[in-house]
Order: sequence, then C-alpha cells, then structure tokens
Amino acid sequence: MKVSLEQARSLLKSFAGMKGSFPFRLGTTSYIYPGEIVPNVELLGDFLDEIQLLLFEGNTISNIPDASTIRYLNELAESKNITYSVHLPLDAYPGHENESFRRDSVAMIQRIYEVGVRLRCKHFVFHYASRNPEGTPFKDLQKWRDQLCKSTEELLESGIVPQSLCVENLAYPFSWVADLVDRYGLAKCIDIGHLRVNHFPVKNHLNKHLRETKIIHLHGLKKGIDHNGLSPKDRRSTHQLMEKMDEIKYSETLILEVFQLDHLLESLKTFKRFWNKWETQKLYS
Repeated sequence: MKVSLEQARSLLKSFAGMKGSFPFRLGTTSYIYPGEIVPNVELLGDFLDEIQLLLFEGNTISNIPDASTIRYLNELAESKNITYSVHLPLDAYPGHENESFRRDSVAMIQRIYEVGVRLRCKHFVFHYASRNPEGTPFKDLQKWRDQLCKSTEELLESGIVPQSLCVENLAYPFSWVADLVDRYGLAKCIDIGHLRVNHFPVKNHLNKHLRETKIIHLHGLKKGIDHNGLSPKDRRSTHQLMEKMDEIKYSETLILEVFQLDHLLESLKTFKRFWNKWETQKLYS
C-alpha cells in the first residue's frame, strides 16, 4: 500500500478511540510506514500506546538514533503519551558456539540497551537464537545452553536489569530455555504467531508463561506465513489469549507485530472486533 503520511493518518483515524482504551498498552512496530523511526512515531503515536523500536547496527547500515534524535523521540513520547520498548537486534547470537561471535553479540546488546535506557524503555525483546547467521541450527544443545548462560551472566553483570530482558519464544520448544529464564530472573515475551506457525499449543503456553510476560506479540497467519494482518481466521488463538489475559488481569503490553500499514489496519480492525465480542460475551455469561 503506497500512500502519503497524511493519507496514512487519515486511514488510521477510525481507530483513534483504541488508544488508552484497554487494560494493557496496545502498540505496534516502528516499521509500519516506509522510512525512518521518527516519522513512524509521529504517525503512530496518536493512535497507539506503545511503539516497539526495531534497532539494528551493521558494518554498513544502522538505525541507532543519535543524541538529538533521542531527545526528539523523548519529546514525542511525552507529548503523545506513549512508551517505547526495544526489539534487540535479530543478528545477535548470545548462544553462538564461536566465542568471537558470542562476545560481539553481547557487546552489541549492551550498546543498544544503553540507547533504550536513554529512550526510557523498560522492556527489551531478547532472542536466545538457536541458529547461526547462515540459518542452520547449532548442533550441540548443551554447548548452546552453556554459551547462553555465559552471555546472560555477562549482560547482567554489566548492569542490565534482569526483568527488562523479555526472552521470546522462537521456533524451538520454549522448554529448552525456560529454566534459564527462571534462573536469571528474566521476563518473557510471548509471540502467538511463532507458537502457531511452529505448531506449539497456544493455550498450554499461555497457561504456563503469561503471568511472567511483559510483552505479547500478536499477528496473523496466512498460508502458513506469520506477521500478516490479523484476520477472522486467527479467531481461536486470539480468543484463547483474551481469555487468559482476562483471567490474570494482564496489564502489560500487546504489540501488533506487523510491518506494513495495510497489515496494521487489518489487525486493528480485527482486534477491535474480537475484543468487543469478547466483552459482550462476558456480559451475558
């Protein structure tokens, strides 16, 4: 969907009433509109409670905001009454069997964490990645866990607050790392789409982990591909999520983790419909 910023704002206006209307913060990612972080925050901050910033740095390209941009983003947060969280880089490998890769990943996470602190972020989505940069899985599970322990201890020793790191469920069983999350007092990020696309039971995972979860990622599946707009086909898992959120009075953050304006519009429309139906059902139950 190619539209101007003003056209995008006009399309989002019908969802303006959703900001601040849930018992939790409703947010999305900083890559809805093609371009930099700032125009996305300027656009989305009027309609949502939280923006999840996807930060990365590489040898040739980086989107780490400089000091003046950080000041402006903080001004926007105050004026629009929004909060930020950070999704730590996808190319960080805290469990890599190669020490050089592992140390570089720890250093990268520490640098971006500091940026997030200056943006007053309380929570950071953290991947215990189980694959190397080429996409093949690490072969030695125990070695991988040992490396994860080493990296986590180094991060916490550097001053990172344990409850700020939200370990996200990925393509492997979360039971592989759940004891490490508990051991180090970390928080959790539940990604409903990851559970579904990898055929892990959503309800079972929610029952086990939602209470320690600071961030939920919600997105739709279409033809087996996640991070699509939420649609009526995603009703069952979303209903299971709402049921458990209501049971424990969840009050943290739910991120519609999509990366296109049309996917966000579809997600907002569907989520609003699901939520209204859920609230109506509660009234008559």
